[in-house]
Amino acid sequence: MHEFRPLTYQLDNTALIYQALVSKKESHFFRIAINLHKPVVIEHLQEALLRTLPRYPIFRTSLKRGLFWSYLEENFHYPRIQKDSQLAMGHNILRKHAYPFRLVVYGNRIALETTHLIVDGRSASQFLQTILCEYVALHGTLLTEDKNIIRAHTPFEEEEIADAYKSLLVVHHALPKPKKRSGQAFREPHRNKHPFGVNLIQYRLPLDKTMSLAKSYGVSVTVLLTAFYIASYQDRMFLLPPEHRFRRPIRVNNPVDLRQFFPSKSLRNFIGFISHEIDPRLGIFSFKEILEQVHHTMKRDLIDKHFHSFIGQNLRSEHIPFVAFIPLFMKRMILKRIHAKSMKQETSVLSNLGKFYLPEDVANYVRDVEFIPAPKYINKRDCSVVSFKNTLTLSISRTCLPNELEQFLYERLKEAELNPIVNSFHGYQD
Repeated sequence: MHEFRPLTYQLDNTALIYQALVSKKESHFFRIAINLHKPVVIEHLQEALLRTLPRYPIFRTSLKRGLFWSYLEENFHYPRIQKDSQLAMGHNILRKHAYPFRLVVYGNRIALETTHLIVDGRSASQFLQTILCEYVALHGTLLTEDKNIIRAHTPFEEEEIADAYKSLLVVHHALPKPKKRSGQAFREPHRNKHPFGVNLIQYRLPLDKTMSLAKSYGVSVTVLLTAFYIASYQDRMFLLPPEHRFRRPIRVNNPVDLRQFFPSKSLRNFIGFISHEIDPRLGIFSFKEILEQVHHTMKRDLIDKHFHSFIGQNLRSEHIPFVAFIPLFMKRMILKRIHAKSMKQETSVLSNLGKFYLPEDVANYVRDVEFIPAPKYINKRDCSVVSFKNTLTLSISRTCLPNELEQFLYERLKEAELNPIVNSFHGYQD
């Protein structure tokens, strides 16, 4: 009789960094939440999750640590829906049979929390779309087939669990190394909360007005919001004592879905970054100057050639012969140092998930959608954006108590006549 062995999956290039950072204190989970018009029926949601999970093998896994590498192993212990009692953003995924995601409910809200150990934001949103479609179907709504939605019964394709970065292996050897960043960037000077935790502020903006304003400047919504965010960081600098002002550049990164340049059906990580920078040591930048700089950086770097060099460098580092024989605990120490150095070279991240698509029959159940970035110990603040119907929701998670930057951003959005509705309370009650 043959011994049964569960399936295993190698970590992709992005996940290799995150597996080194996972601890009981920090799980690096990000959150996509859907607010319904009516309270969630937990029994139906549990059934929808159990229907959906076999369709997404990469979600049905646990993180395991071997002697030389971490890996994902098939998990047969079905997860349970949990009550969302606080904005904890994750759980201890090092526990036995723990999943690299959790589905939590509070009132009308369904929230998926997951990590770059398995997927990026686009793939996480597809997983949540499938769960919601199955949930609505269990309420008796007959859903028509939609090519933009993966249903639980949609045939599985092997490419969905492939490491998309590896598809570029044939070219990475000949690629030049990316340009090095020039030193550390400005970061929030306040200390992290103790005990470590996350605070959240959200701005809800009318999508049509935001798009009209972006169009009037001749830029995209992502460029417009990134410029507002950088300008707010520059305003934040003025609150510092004179000897600490303008000592470092402000550098904000935008994650980019690489599937638009390298066609792939992979539902794992496949992202790159574009970095925007201003240096207030050269003088105070007006909003228009910041906007033009972000726009031209985006226009210059939003091409496949820009991402080739970064992907090539990361893939080369994976295939250095002696690296394979370094024990895992030493690899994790090295990767943590590399990650910490990288984090100190950026001020923050602004990630735009774009429009959250749902079929009309399902969208009628939904009021709005939220996308909340993972809390960062070093940078202390990240920003994420998602839109649904005519509402654009901009969320900032921070790990320090003061909120001066959020106040400056509110003033700039208000000055631009975008009429932001602010929510600093995530709906919990004792």
